[in-house]
Amino acid sequence: MRRVIKYLVVLVCGILATSCDHKVTMGTIINEDGTCHREIVVELDKSATCVDRHNVGESMCVDSTWEACCVVQGEMESFSLPISAERYRELREKYPDKRFYVRYWRDFETVGEMCDAMPFVMGGRRVEVRGELTKRAKWLFFTEYTYREVYSSIESLFSLPLERYMTKEDAQIWTTGKVTRVTEDGREEVKEFFEGMGGYEVKDRLDEIEAKVNLWLSANVVYDLCELILSDYDNIEGTPISKEEFMRVRDEMVKGVRELKGSIEEFGEELERYVDSRVYVEYLGREDESREKGAGRRAISDKVFDKFFQVHDMMIDYNLKMPGELVSVGMGEERDGVAVYRVTGERLVPGTYEVLVSSQKINLVAVFGALIVLVVGSTIGIRFKRRR
Repeated sequence: MRRVIKYLVVLVCGILATSCDHKVTMGTIINEDGTCHREIVVELDKSATCVDRHNVGESMCVDSTWEACCVVQGEMESFSLPISAERYRELREKYPDKRFYVRYWRDFETVGEMCDAMPFVMGGRRVEVRGELTKRAKWLFFTEYTYREVYSSIESLFSLPLERYMTKEDAQIWTTGKVTRVTEDGREEVKEFFEGMGGYEVKDRLDEIEAKVNLWLSANVVYDLCELILSDYDNIEGTPISKEEFMRVRDEMVKGVRELKGSIEEFGEELERYVDSRVYVEYLGREDESREKGAGRRAISDKVFDKFFQVHDMMIDYNLKMPGELVSVGMGEERDGVAVYRVTGERLVPGTYEVLVSSQKINLVAVFGALIVLVVGSTIGIRFKRRR
């Protein structure tokens, strides 16, 4: 019963916290003994025709070690997976105004094991996460718990570094709205950058950074598409210039890049400013014959766009429950005794993202021990006085 209640607590927190922008909610419970429980709730797109454990977005890869089921917003009943197209249609008709979710859950012996099982992927590899739980006695009657979860940067996925287009502070403002600054005594402080600013000031600053972000993304798209062409250059028929000349064109395009919306057609128009030929964009639009059978008809260029989709697709509302009462939540917020964070692909581009939370719980063993010592000491003292 206790375990069932634990699952329901995380599930309810997850569904209530899911916003219109973030379709994934992750809930974690850290127990006093270091064991932990994690649930991931993913909202299903209304265009889905059936439900299995894998049709949950670009950035997740959930294996059979996770238990899974389908749930409906506000309903206690759950539905086993997979769900056929006919059955799923019936459920949608039964609950026409409700949201549908796939729920995953697992128990872990350690936080390290939990972090190693992180199911989010980026650029074909699992997002790297390190977790550490420490506890220590505090003021004799309390135990303090500190949990640190560090998500590694994914900047290495991109050919052109972010720092070429903006400062580290710009990147922090864009991804979190906060900046980390070093005080005079050498301590790092996290500050709300927009605190005290008016709406027009916030908008002007964000518009300025957004232009830099879009140029960085566009430059990476151009560079990667050109690299894809170069990787198979000798097999492309009708190329109007040599491979070496095309490399020079690539560098000029990156240097003079304009904001692109991420389509092959737009890249082709940009390329035609440098090379009067459609042969390259026609090559990128061909079906990728190297893909596995059953993977669907996809253009060769999709392998470039996949990582950008995955970065955008990784948008997680993260709810973390610690033993006892929360003391601090670092970059997060506290809501009803739960530490709440937002973990997104964009946040992992400029650097690592850290979840740091501490809590404290009264040590009943120490309290009872002190009471026993106090009672025994008082009793001995009274008897000693009587004998005198």
